Amino acid sequence: MSGFFVMLKSNLKLLFRNKASIFLFLLIPLVSALILKIPVNSDNSETAVFKTSVTVFDNSKSELSKEIINLLNSNSSYKITVYEGSTKDLNSAKEKAVNIANRTPTNGFIYIPSGFSDAVIKGNNENLLNVFTTGTDERVKLLENNINMILSRFNMYSTMAKGDKTVFQQLMKEAAQNKTEEKLNSVTQGEKALNTVEKSQIYNFGYLVAIMSITLMFSGNFIASIFIEEKNNRVLKRIMLTKSSIFNYGMVKVYVAIAALIVQIAMIAISIKLFVRVDVGMNLFEISILILGLGLIFNTLSIALGAIFESLSNSNYLTFFITTITALMSGLYFPLDITPKWMQNVSLLMSQRWVVKTAEQILLGSNQWGIVFGMVVIAYMALFLSIGFLGLKVNNNYKA
Repeated sequence: MSGFFVMLKSNLKLLFRNKASIFLFLLIPLVSALILKIPVNSDNSETAVFKTSVTVFDNSKSELSKEIINLLNSNSSYKITVYEGSTKDLNSAKEKAVNIANRTPTNGFIYIPSGFSDAVIKGNNENLLNVFTTGTDERVKLLENNINMILSRFNMYSTMAKGDKTVFQQLMKEAAQNKTEEKLNSVTQGEKALNTVEKSQIYNFGYLVAIMSITLMFSGNFIASIFIEEKNNRVLKRIMLTKSSIFNYGMVKVYVAIAALIVQIAMIAISIKLFVRVDVGMNLFEISILILGLGLIFNTLSIALGAIFESLSNSNYLTFFITTITALMSGLYFPLDITPKWMQNVSLLMSQRWVVKTAEQILLGSNQWGIVFGMVVIAYMALFLSIGFLGLKVNNNYKA
């Protein structure tokens, strides 16, 4: 057992006497936590570029016109601005639209005339409202299609009501009630989704994970450099000739990795506590567990690559490539909702994606996140350790 502590002490000295390692262990975790000081507006970060800004001139000010506005507003593709009774007619609305378009990046305009509600109830289908644009934005066609779908539903109610306003309103009320019951049923069945605030919290946390991935990669490389240096100096072979087992040697590397992670997590916790006021929806313990799991995965990967390669530079190149590509594919720099389905499926192979998904489960109030995340971490570690062990065996057989 004394040999185990001798190796542990020696490895810790080699790790912490390096000035670059001190820089990475102390300064970069501090900077990564300070990223959380920058609030991210999910409306801007997720869909602002993709939203269609629509201005509605509502001269009707009726329940039906408000229903159209509410339905469009509930669609994440649109950003709706409403002017009630501010224009006399369609020409006046178009003049005002030009002024608005010169001042704001508005894509489309809707003019709802004063007789809109009566015309709908009577079953009129032509010229109920006007959709237009001051430019050439093709997305206005999609807006027209959505409005036509809403109007076709109104037309169905008016046909059933046969022009009776009371019956029409009753059909609208029943449809709204059925829609509410469907939502309640979906919530009862356990379907949950992040709201706007929680999405902002996830984006902030994703940036922290992106920077910490780089930090954890370098800390893992320092441990791998010790491993490679010991292999090249035949330290590993001498250890195998002594009473110390290869298992003890491997456990030393694991303890060194955990020691490095503890220092980094402590720095993150201190900087968040002292400097950060942005709420990410998680406490320090939960954030620390997620960073610890990600660190164990990256350090295990670095050790595995150190076992395979004889050159530190080759190990560093591959580790850096894996880290940057996985961070990109995990959706840490952009929302995955706007990416193709195949990319969303591929992202599930990335460790950082599982960290973010676990954070989402925490925000949604799941009690099983610890078990699931622990299983994911163990699976990645087992995979990388197996690869490293096989690489070490192949190298030893090749040299023999």
